[in-house]
Amino acid sequence: DVQLLIFIRRCRELNMSLDEIKTLVQVQRQPNISCDTVDSMIAQQLDNVRKAQKELQKLERSLAKLAKCCTSNKIEDCKILNTLNASH
Repeated sequence: DVQLLIFIRRCRELNMSLDEIKTLVQVQRQPNISCDTVDSMIAQQLDNVRKAQKELQKLERSLAKLAKCCTSNKIEDCKILNTLNASH
């Protein structure tokens, strides 16, 4: 039981869903089958992480641009708020 909990915790640290963890627990009970399922799940998770990193990089650039654009001391002249309120 303790080993299973450790396994589940490690999977959650890798941001795996409960359904994915359930699948991994089930395939471990069949040691002679191919590990293609496990390989595929890890590859998909890696792809998800890479996509999230790209999105976070975009977010960081946008926030850095906003942080640099305002030199005003008054809300009425705040370029950050003006930018956020602007129609694109």
